[in-house]
Amino acid sequence: MKISNSLNKNEIGYSDFISSENFLFFFPIKYQNLTIISKIIDLKIGEKYQIEGIIKNVNITLRPRKQLCAIVADDTGELQIRWLNFYPNLIKKIKIHNKIRLSGTVRKHINNIEIVHPDIINEKSILPTKLTPIYCNIFGLKVNDIKKIIYKLINEKILQETLPKNIIESYNLLSINDAVHTIHFPEISSDIKSLINKTHPAWLRIKFDELVARNLSILSKKNIRFNCRAIPLMKKETSINKFINNLPFSLTNSQIDVIKEISNDLTKPYPMHRILQGDVGSGKTIVAAIAILQAIKNKTQAVLMTPTEILSEQHFKKFSSWFNKLGINIGILTSSQKQNQKNITIQKIVTGEIDLIIGTQAILQDKIIFNRLGLSIIDEQHKFGVWQRSSLKYKNFNNKEYSYIPHQLAMSATPIPRTLAMVILSDIDISTIYELPKGRKPITTKLISNNKKYELIKRIKIEISLGKQAYWVCPIIDQSNKLTLQNVMHTYQEISSALPDINIGIIHGKLTQTEKSAVMNSFIEGNIKILVATTIIEVGVDIENASIMVIENAERFGLAQLHQLRGRIGRGTQNSTCILLYQDPLSEIAMDRLKAMFYTNNGFEIAKKDLQQRGPGEFLGTKQSGDILFKFVDIELDKNLIEPAKQASIYIYENNKELANKHIERWKFISYLR
Repeated sequence: MKISNSLNKNEIGYSDFISSENFLFFFPIKYQNLTIISKIIDLKIGEKYQIEGIIKNVNITLRPRKQLCAIVADDTGELQIRWLNFYPNLIKKIKIHNKIRLSGTVRKHINNIEIVHPDIINEKSILPTKLTPIYCNIFGLKVNDIKKIIYKLINEKILQETLPKNIIESYNLLSINDAVHTIHFPEISSDIKSLINKTHPAWLRIKFDELVARNLSILSKKNIRFNCRAIPLMKKETSINKFINNLPFSLTNSQIDVIKEISNDLTKPYPMHRILQGDVGSGKTIVAAIAILQAIKNKTQAVLMTPTEILSEQHFKKFSSWFNKLGINIGILTSSQKQNQKNITIQKIVTGEIDLIIGTQAILQDKIIFNRLGLSIIDEQHKFGVWQRSSLKYKNFNNKEYSYIPHQLAMSATPIPRTLAMVILSDIDISTIYELPKGRKPITTKLISNNKKYELIKRIKIEISLGKQAYWVCPIIDQSNKLTLQNVMHTYQEISSALPDINIGIIHGKLTQTEKSAVMNSFIEGNIKILVATTIIEVGVDIENASIMVIENAERFGLAQLHQLRGRIGRGTQNSTCILLYQDPLSEIAMDRLKAMFYTNNGFEIAKKDLQQRGPGEFLGTKQSGDILFKFVDIELDKNLIEPAKQASIYIYENNKELANKHIERWKFISYLR
């Protein structure tokens, strides 16, 4: 068996990999019962069997396609076997009067039963005493080769326990060797359904270990953070209370609570690592502003990074209205600015003349080094990659006199469900705003079929005549934006033709930043009544008079994005309506999404539904980045394991670092077994 020839040459440690005891964690996807030989008379359609009989007839047909057919009989009946694609050497095995043993799934064929593409088994081989595992391919290895490797390893290797004996006993877990052996070669009496569904006690041990491994890694990262230096930003209660008292609105109790949590973290000598989450419109920006004020009053700088230039400009205007009268210098840095303007801003960042810099990922340029960065805030953090989010940590490092890591606050309007947060974000503290500002009216959501589009346009004309403004959002169709641009332009022309007396604007990614700003300013000032847009307006845009949101082809959007877009309206005192315009026919999943939007405005409920539909990888945006969250654990189905695994991890980390490291290393290895 030449294993090395069939392996992917780009992978690491091929021969070591498949000869390691940890290859035993490459588990079967299903099982076959080859312990008995069934009689043909007992076969049921749709079930898989092993039979033995005599070949009575062989025939090769050419129409409608080339196939090899044979009739096999035992003492109770006969069935047809058939191959649609076959090699010449198969014909040598399928000869009249030969005895044959084979297995496969039975299906109906005209007036008889048949097995298509059966597996041929050596009729002289001894019947196994346990169920036979079936594996998927890995590294180009053949399934039978994998089976041989696993069988060899399971008989030669003894897996070292990486959980303490008292943990295994306390949580009534199987030993790791018993668990692995049971999954690979279960007894005939085993509950196969629970093995396939991964609910068998053997699987609970594997999942428990996986959760422990992730928690141990998180504890290790947390310990590293606690050993890093950050400048303590002392509370400046007099200045902050004065700022809060001068605001034209009152803070909610929930906002006050998270302000206290963040303020306490900022006083620590190690860097804060916290997420501020809350529904769209819950008032996260003012909470961020108060944290920034605490940093600046401690004579440090702050940075606020946003995913779009539109949002950067909006934040710049809002923070300027709050901070300019306090003598705080604010700058903005975006990719579309002229180079001379960028250079002046960068120089002021380096010298410390700017207290707060707001901008897009343009802030991450290598040449931008802060004079004294105390706090970094990332708005709509899920829009950034892991590298982008972590880069702001090191913006002081070239300043020898100030090499602290800044405190970090990430903001998200996509609430993370509790079960997911417990596992994925254990090293991150979470502050949650649970309530919306007083007086905020709920948004009414309606589902309308696309064939009623023109009736909808007529209705919007009436609403515009009453002084309202509307968004009309088109989906992104392709990543190149070519088809997306055609789509949004078509919609713009369609609405403009239907409503020639109404000023309609259009905004999309192909416009220059100057053009985008002009369009948005015109919409803010009320000159543009209907704004046709792509999802460029998804995050942060806050226009009180915009009370209608139409989302075209709503079935193309994910739940989180639909909820974000809906959150662009309902900022003022008038009633607001979100219309989900969908194209028939709808898939079951798409209908489920739209119904969820129809029945609730609660972002936390939407987040739970979104997690169920997409899974944790897509929900957190890590699937695209290649970070597979779990190989075996299902966050929702296995939520009862989360807290016990967390407690076990803490015990191991505090009492046996050597065992903790071995457990982490094992699961790093297992993560390659995809």
